[in-house]
Amino acid sequence: MLTKQNLALFFGTLFVLATLFFFFIFPVTPPWQTSGRLVLAVRAVPGPTADFTLLLGVDNIELYKADGGTEKVTVRVRRVTLVPGSDALAVVLDASVPTGNYSGFGFILTSPELRNSWQEDEAPTHMSLVGDTVRLDSPYHIEKDVTSTIVLAFDTLTSIHEKDGAQLFLPVIQIETRFNATPLPEEESTIHIQGGIIEHSATYGMDWDGRMRYNFRAPAVESEPTENLQVEFPTDTATDIDILAVPDDSATTSTTTLTAEETNENDIQKVEEKEEEEN
Repeated sequence: MLTKQNLALFFGTLFVLATLFFFFIFPVTPPWQTSGRLVLAVRAVPGPTADFTLLLGVDNIELYKADGGTEKVTVRVRRVTLVPGSDALAVVLDASVPTGNYSGFGFILTSPELRNSWQEDEAPTHMSLVGDTVRLDSPYHIEKDVTSTIVLAFDTLTSIHEKDGAQLFLPVIQIETRFNATPLPEEESTIHIQGGIIEHSATYGMDWDGRMRYNFRAPAVESEPTENLQVEFPTDTATDIDILAVPDDSATTSTTTLTAEETNENDIQKVEEKEEEEN
């Protein structure tokens, strides 16, 4: 039999669980903390062609405070589409976060793939990740009732590599943080950011160890040299090499000098003989 005390306990527990679930699912700052608005959006660096479209997921966003703390922003995986020929900004995060100074942020990349922009029915090309954790040092700050923005521009043309017949994605990201900016909504969950003060801009790239490095772009994969490499030449090639062999320089110089000395002695001897005949 349910008593009033049991009912109060039941509904109290239900309220606590619902509150925890709400703050876990939705990135909302508790009402007892002062907060500001943070918008995180991504796009592709505009390129000369748009033959392919890059799709990837962004998950587990973390904001790093300047004092060393971490503010975790729980969001569901956002699947974004990046077209090199477009500068549209796709919204990944639009949330209220605690005020303060921040030193950077991080997130997890998931399931990158390429699609042919001209053949939409064609199966996508799945790419592997050298590292899925992206951590970027880029300062920004949040103030009460003010909007701050972070824009990530993926340089798709320099992020895609091939190794052993497989496509690899090593992200190269241009970052720009702004304070007191105005995000203006556009079509299909995209925005345009207007105004604001640029606080920081930089480029980071992932190396072959999966680490993000400042002002870096991973070089193309180079084949490693084979140990104890031996080169065999065909018989006719060896003959050509023998013909092109250059004699030792010292031997050539010595021979030339000796010939010149003999010539000089012969000339002197002829002059002396001529003088004797005249006398």
